[in-house]
Amino acid sequence: MKYFFPNFITAINLFCGMLGIIQIMQGNLQNAIWAMYVGMFCDFVDGLVARWLGAYSEFGKQIDSLADLVTFGVLPTCMLYMVFEQKNSFLVYIVLLYAVFSGLRLAKFNTDTRQSESFVGLPTPASALCVVGFLAYIEIYPFLKEPLIFLGFVLLLCGLMVAELPLFALKFKTFTLKENFIRYIFLLISFVLVIFLQYLALLPIITIYIILSIIDISNHKLTQKIK
Repeated sequence: MKYFFPNFITAINLFCGMLGIIQIMQGNLQNAIWAMYVGMFCDFVDGLVARWLGAYSEFGKQIDSLADLVTFGVLPTCMLYMVFEQKNSFLVYIVLLYAVFSGLRLAKFNTDTRQSESFVGLPTPASALCVVGFLAYIEIYPFLKEPLIFLGFVLLLCGLMVAELPLFALKFKTFTLKENFIRYIFLLISFVLVIFLQYLALLPIITIYIILSIIDISNHKLTQKIK
């Protein structure tokens, strides 16, 4: 019975992903974004519940990845397709690569033992937030719809998802400043960005996340050499 609760929350994530896709088909981009946000919340909570109940299972791991593929892979791809203005061009197939690389990213995560405490490559939820952030900037700067910029951004995200790029995870084993300094700095910067930029803060936040991760791993390597 204890496995039911986290898996049920994961199923809600999958439901939200499908609901978001339907909203895209009906032309409701904003509703689709909210559906993704709810799915993202469920993706965060199911892990907490699983840890709390000690209910980890191979089934839960696989259904979580399948739900993530829909909510953070297929749904953002549909968002990009909806906004991309070159739908009658072969260039549209480049947009579809986002879903493909999301699948590759999740398969890599499931089989990579290095990613139990941190990430290697940009996680699909973070990448999906980048998509939403990019679409927000398009509303202000329409020139971002230019195929070279638009598709360049999509390919950049595809590359980041499968790159050998170590990134810290927001998992707190303890709450001491020494062990979580980089996490606290990230949360503080994110809080300030949200206050000043509001919905435009998503892209800067993920950029800061990547930069801080690179700084963190560089400091870790330097410390190891000194020791």
